[in-house]
Amino acid sequence: MNHNFLLISILLLIIPIISADKVGIVVSFPDGSVHSECLQANSDTNGYELLQKLALPTLWAGPSSFGHMLCQINGVGQETDGNFCSFTGGKFWSFYILKDNKWKSLPVGSDSGKRCWNGDVNLPDGDHYCVKDKDVIGFKFIEYGDQDPIIYNFNDICNPLVIKKVVVYVDGKRQSDTDENGGEIIAKPGSNLVLKIELENNYLFGDLEIEDILGEFTIKDINDRKDLEKEIKFKNLEVNEDYKKELAITIPLILEEEDYETELKITGNYGKLKQEIIVNYDLEINKEKSDLIISKLELENEESCPNKLNRLYLEIVNIGEKQDSVLLSVKSSDLNIAFTDNFKLEENSNYKKEINFVVPDLAPGDYKINLNYFENSREDITISVKNCDEQTQTTKNNIQRLSVKQTSLRQVTYTPKSFLEIYAIPILLGVFLVSLIVAIILIINILGKKSSF
Repeated sequence: MNHNFLLISILLLIIPIISADKVGIVVSFPDGSVHSECLQANSDTNGYELLQKLALPTLWAGPSSFGHMLCQINGVGQETDGNFCSFTGGKFWSFYILKDNKWKSLPVGSDSGKRCWNGDVNLPDGDHYCVKDKDVIGFKFIEYGDQDPIIYNFNDICNPLVIKKVVVYVDGKRQSDTDENGGEIIAKPGSNLVLKIELENNYLFGDLEIEDILGEFTIKDINDRKDLEKEIKFKNLEVNEDYKKELAITIPLILEEEDYETELKITGNYGKLKQEIIVNYDLEINKEKSDLIISKLELENEESCPNKLNRLYLEIVNIGEKQDSVLLSVKSSDLNIAFTDNFKLEENSNYKKEINFVVPDLAPGDYKINLNYFENSREDITISVKNCDEQTQTTKNNIQRLSVKQTSLRQVTYTPKSFLEIYAIPILLGVFLVSLIVAIILIINILGKKSSF
């Protein structure tokens, strides 16, 4: 029961963070300066509560039947007069919202009444403004008839991290139908996919470092119906700084010929906020009718001595259509290898073989093993034969030298010392000390008797 309560408490703390919306704020001051800030709050947050998060201090009057009234931002504006602003000189802080890239005066207050405004400036319904994700609201200290604030869109304020450029390559060839906005990627099983990504910090309102920038490319439901993912980290970016980095991912060999959804996600932190950019690509996998590849060709030992057993490990994967007859030939006249096989390969299947052979008594050097399969496709692998006699003789010489050293060590005789030879000096010192003590005692006794007379 306690565990459930703890889990619920954690969820209650996390859910507001996950569901929080971002709102861009633009404040235009009479001296022409502009303060812009991205604020994050829950969707039911009213305008008064939202502005409490602003980095600049604000002064409000009220509340009254009209809710709270904004009198000052950063010390600019009017003094309060009861539940209202004083309106000295006829100036006031006007409240705007950006609609269709134009400023519109908000037809409702910041927190009056109980209902959230419906967002329609032409047919308004509701009592006060409520936060909505990607809104941009503006404030300007004006007289009636003054110009509206300078226009900045949501990305200018809340999304300073920009994907400047993305170039996609498949097996070294550029995909012309793709860019930083998405597109279609055409590849085949086993293709090497590379995305060259360029990012930029495009913040317009002063110093702002973007940190902990992470890129993640995901191909969905492709690897045995599981997502295939690759991550890369970017350096922190200062304002107007850009940075390029490559993301590489290998498409699996065994997969169906179909289209797969992919996603490039870039995330970065600035201040207490996190930005996320998502670009979607369509990955089209095309299979050739006849497409076999060697997925494994390796020796148990790349270096060998003559007359030693070795093994060749081979795996062929069919990434194309079904093959009813595949003729395989593995040959090396020098190594006395002559292996052939004829087999079928279903689509998305593989053929594995382990070929054992003994290296003949050959001169030192490199020798090739030739692999031919399916319509004259060819691969080679090299084995190095060593002069193991020289190595054996060197080993024998080392053993002999070691044996001589050990023999010479054994020839050194050791005669144990007698008890008197070991302890003669300590015994003599002991006798001397005892004699000295006895002599002192005798002298003291003699002196004592003389004094009694």
